[in-house]
Formats: sequence, structure tokens, C-alpha cells
Amino acid sequence: MQSTPVIMALASSRKPGSLQPESLATESPAAGAARADSPLAEIDELVTGGPAQMLLVNGGAGELEALARHLQRRAAAAGRRWVTADGRIHDEPWREAAELLGVDPVADAVQVARALGPAAASALLIVHEAQPTTWGATVADELARLFAALQCQATVVVLTSRRSNITRRFELPARFEPRDVACFWDGLVAASRSQVQQFDGLAALERWWRGGGAANERARAALLSQPARRLHARMALLRRGCPEALVAELGTPAARDELLTGRWIRIAAGRSTVVEPPARLDTREAERVAQAICGVM
Repeated sequence: MQSTPVIMALASSRKPGSLQPESLATESPAAGAARADSPLAEIDELVTGGPAQMLLVNGGAGELEALARHLQRRAAAAGRRWVTADGRIHDEPWREAAELLGVDPVADAVQVARALGPAAASALLIVHEAQPTTWGATVADELARLFAALQCQATVVVLTSRRSNITRRFELPARFEPRDVACFWDGLVAASRSQVQQFDGLAALERWWRGGGAANERARAALLSQPARRLHARMALLRRGCPEALVAELGTPAARDELLTGRWIRIAAGRSTVVEPPARLDTREAERVAQAICGVM
């Protein structure tokens, strides 16, 4: 595991002492033949209204990240709850998934797997393994093995570069077919529909389009107060859930409430977790975070 800025600062702060079955979408023979018209459409159906199951998607980092966003948009448009763990707010995405679902993230990998299925309920759970680990692979494989026995109601999509015993597998190609690109674009348009309904003139809508859309996270972050931005930056450096005692050391209750109201963080099981991290981590805050950790130990 790579050292984070907080870990390094903490050390100095301590006191001495066309998605295809091999051509359009790659799938195992046991999973059945992929749809001939558009594999991406097949995945859309699986995450929005298909039966509970686990899917494995292999591909490049950029394509997997784009697919994760696409699946979020599709689930939201269908009114389905979704949870994404991608390692941005935790150093291990499966621990991140556990924490977001209220499961003890420091438990044994097999225990985490057995608890994740029921905890996810009927949600869409997307786990993006940007840097696959042995622990995470154990969780994923055990969850796949016990999926039916646990009577899981969720759809679990694992985005990764590794192979697995998950039988339903797709592989993203280096170049997509036009029908898959069109399917992806349809998702973007559907997700934008609620935003464009606020406009009553073409000129304003055109300005919105040129500006990249109203959902610009940097612009949204600029609306935060300085104390809230500072607390957000410090919590993001932890890359894991933050106990309330530590939140109190890192910032003010008002800053925490502002982040909670804006859905930058969530609170579950007595721990605050960053939902949407900053565009860039501010490592200048690492020493302050390390001092706060020492203060609550």
C-alpha cells in the first residue's frame, strides 16, 4: 500500500516514545450469449431492472471510470439507489464500499463479503478497483461464491483490470462501436433533462451547454465557506471514515453541517465519510490532520 501524505506527516508528528464477448462484450459461456444489438444496452438493463447478480467488467482505467459514471446516471434515471466505491475516499475500494453501507471495514475479508450482500439491499453497487488488491479480490470472489446463498437483491458491478471467478464478464474494447457511443450519449442526455427544464430561453440554455453544464463541481465547491472547504480537504486526506471526535478536531460543527447539507459528506454508524472529494487533494493540510489524529489517540 502506498504511503499517503497523512501517514508521512503522522510519522513526524508523533511524540518521541462495443463492450463484447471477446468481440462485442466478453462473457463466459455459462452466462449466455450477449445481445447482438448493443452490449452497453444489455448492461443498462441489468443495472436498472435486471435480476440481482454480479458483473465483472475489464478495461482501461479511463473507460472503466466513464462506465461507472454512466451506470450511476442510468440508475438515477431509473430511480434506483446506487453506491459507488472507487478508492477516492478510501485506500481500498471494498473497504470504502463496506463503510458506505454501514459494514465494519476492518473485519476479515470473508466477513465483509458476507455482510455486504444484505447491506446493499436492492441497490446498484459499483466497485472500481483502480489498483486491485489481494484483500479486495478475496471480498469480491467470496461475495460471488455466496451471492445466491446470501439471497442478495443488489446488482454488483466490479470494474477492474484483474480476472475473477465472477462468471458474468464483459470486456471493454480499445475502440467502441457507434451504437455503444450512442447508448452512452443517451445516458448523458437523459441525466441532463432535469437540469435543462429550469431554462425558459434558448440563449441561456446555449450558455449552459458551452459552460459544460450546471453540474460543475468546482463551481459548486466555490460556494462553500472557507471553514467548510478546509474541513473537506482535511477529511479527504484521511481516505477513510472519520469518527466524530476526529471531525471535531479537524473543523467546526458548522463546517461539518455545511458539508452534510451539501452532500459532500455522509454520516453513518458514527463516522463521517467524504462522498465527493475535492478535485485536488491539498497536501498542505496533512500536518494539521496528523496533529488532530494524535490529539484523539
